[in-house]
Amino acid sequence: MSGKVMNDNTIKLLATWFKLGDIKKAPGTFGTLGAIPLGILIGLIPSNNLKFLIIMGFLFFSIYISDKAEAIYKEKDCQNIVIDEVLGYIVTIGFLPINFITVIGAFILFRIFDITKIYPINKLQDLKGGIGVVSDDFAAGLIANGILWIISLIIFRG
Repeated sequence: MSGKVMNDNTIKLLATWFKLGDIKKAPGTFGTLGAIPLGILIGLIPSNNLKFLIIMGFLFFSIYISDKAEAIYKEKDCQNIVIDEVLGYIVTIGFLPINFITVIGAFILFRIFDITKIYPINKLQDLKGGIGVVSDDFAAGLIANGILWIISLIIFRG
């Protein structure tokens, strides 16, 4: 028996978020779309402590999967790897009230920050391995989340 925790096919399945990353056009967008059900489920958990633990667990899981997937694909931040988009989306939506505006707003804002990679997000991609794959999406999710919190406060309390 080999010392591998998961075989290459399992790593690829998770890294591509169940093959959404294998879509030729806009795999990151499709990966983010595939994250919406998970984001909604996490967002509906009543305990913020549990949400935090799940998101942090998914962060470390995503780093592990991305690191292994880069070795399989033999390419830095290969476009097929979209588990980082899944993480970015759940970071964006995880602590917001779940409604149509936040679900769609999280998708749009996360994709904007993920695609444009404004400073300092762009510097995080320079990190090596899975951390480099995941950290820019994590940061994009944090920024998108902050903006959505402000929008939510204005719309729902203003």
